[in-house]
Amino acid sequence: MVALPGTLAGQIVPFAALSASTAAFIPVARAVVNDLVRQQERGSLNALWNAFYQFASTVGATTGVLLLARSPTFTLNGSITLVLLAGAATVVLSKK
Repeated sequence: MVALPGTLAGQIVPFAALSASTAAFIPVARAVVNDLVRQQERGSLNALWNAFYQFASTVGATTGVLLLARSPTFTLNGSITLVLLAGAATVVLSKK
C-alpha cells in the first residue's frame, strides 16, 4: 500500500504542483505538434491525442480510487462529492 501524507496540505501541495505543470505543458505541446504536422494529418493526430487523454483520465481515476479506498476519509469525501454533484445538477436542470 502506498503511504499517503498525513496532512491535507501534504496532499494538496504536490497535487497543485503536478496540475499546474500539466496545465502549462499540454497547450504548448499541442501547439508545437500542430505546427509540425501537415494539415491533412492533424485530424487523426488530434483524435489520437484526445483518445490518449480520455484513456489516461479513466486509468488515473480508477487507480486513485483503488489507492485511496482504504483511507478513513475516502467515504466522507465521496459522500460530500455526491451531495455537491447532486446540488449542481439540480441547479443546472432547474434553469432549463
